Amino acid sequence: MAWVTLGSALLLIGLIALAQRSARIRSERASTARALSAAGRYLAATESSMSAFLHLDASGTVIEANPALEALAALPREAIIGRPLQELGTIEQPADVESVMQKIRDERSTRFTADWRRPDGVLRHLDVSASYIVESGAAEYFAFIHDITSELETNRRIARTNRLYVLLSGVSEALFGVSDEQEAYELVCRLAVVQTDLCLVWVGVVDESAGRVRPAAAAGVAVDYVRDIVITTDPTLPSGQGPSATAIREARSVIVNDFAHDPRTAPWHGAAREWGLGASLSLPVIVAGRSVAAVMFYSADAHYFDDERVALLSEISRFLALVLHAAEANRRRESEAARRELSEARFRGLFEGSPVPNFVVDAESDRIVQINRAFTDTYGYTLADIPTFAIALERFFPDPAQGRERQASWRQRGAADHGHPAVGGLLGAAVSLRGRHRALRAGPRHAGRRRARHRLGGPHGAAGEPAPPQRGAGGRSHG
Repeated sequence: MAWVTLGSALLLIGLIALAQRSARIRSERASTARALSAAGRYLAATESSMSAFLHLDASGTVIEANPALEALAALPREAIIGRPLQELGTIEQPADVESVMQKIRDERSTRFTADWRRPDGVLRHLDVSASYIVESGAAEYFAFIHDITSELETNRRIARTNRLYVLLSGVSEALFGVSDEQEAYELVCRLAVVQTDLCLVWVGVVDESAGRVRPAAAAGVAVDYVRDIVITTDPTLPSGQGPSATAIREARSVIVNDFAHDPRTAPWHGAAREWGLGASLSLPVIVAGRSVAAVMFYSADAHYFDDERVALLSEISRFLALVLHAAEANRRRESEAARRELSEARFRGLFEGSPVPNFVVDAESDRIVQINRAFTDTYGYTLADIPTFAIALERFFPDPAQGRERQASWRQRGAADHGHPAVGGLLGAAVSLRGRHRALRAGPRHAGRRRARHRLGGPHGAAGEPAPPQRGAGGRSHG
């Protein structure tokens, strides 16, 4: 009986152990299934992730990578997995690969940006979220990597564009009060370098007699480059086939986005490499339909000058053209004023020294503005006695009807003779004094007076002869 009881107990214990083992197996299988499901979801998530995924062992060897990492590294997955991270490129910032991995181990989980140069030499800017996990004595690295190169380039482009807008505003405001070409050239060069990331800006002026483009102003870290170059305007010479001469000759913008290798800039490749010139933009300065100068912009970065930058910088050449046009107009006005002043001075000398009685009439107001000494000496009238041409006719022709007739006849025949009338003994010529149209008159001819005296007689000779002025107590003449 005792053996039966013992056997039953052992059987019961065995059944209980078997049930526990079955439950444990089922639990482990369920846990494994959950882990496999999670792993599957995890792998599916990493496979489809837009961010690159990288799984490393404790030594830094790649265990797993997703398609986004293949695209980022420009390598197939089989060329990535099993290779140390150091063989997949170099980290130029913030430090080398080992220093970055030490930072991840120390902080367990961290986020940072890095500049990574691929084995093919391409530089990419990365935003990295990395973790260091130790489980069951095994250490592993997990990292999600986002390529932010395009975002940074967009931000830089926007910042550069904003600086160009600030430059345009500053240049237009500064040039507003400038009338001297040299001052304008220097101002544009200085502001363009200070307010942008350009390494050189210079203005070249056409010297037609020498067939050269001569530097007039320059600014920037590569300013010495301008002192060494020779640019001609002859298109048959290599020195006349570059961007600056072409811009002037063809009156158009010329872009060279690979300055050190472009065949158009071959004569200056050595100097360009010495001064670190990556790209250039040459813009003509056009005044009255003719290219008189050019303004050149240089960047240390190749492919710097896109359509937007070219359009904005082209406004500077237009501003310069307006200044040069205004300066040329000022010179013409000053030259014309000087010639007019000289002409009027000569006229005054001839007018005052002439032995022929003359007076000057404003053709618009009919006012007599000047009489010469011979007129006063001959007829006794001063300017106060005959302030207008109509009054002068009254003085010379006391008969009002005759005076009006002579005045009308003079105007009619003066218009027909283009300002050179000879009516009733009065000679006229059109002149211009200080921008006003004038008419120069001579007094009645003596031959006419003699003929009128002989024909008509009278106390003063004839009605056509000027009446002599009546002198008052003050010696002034009265008609």
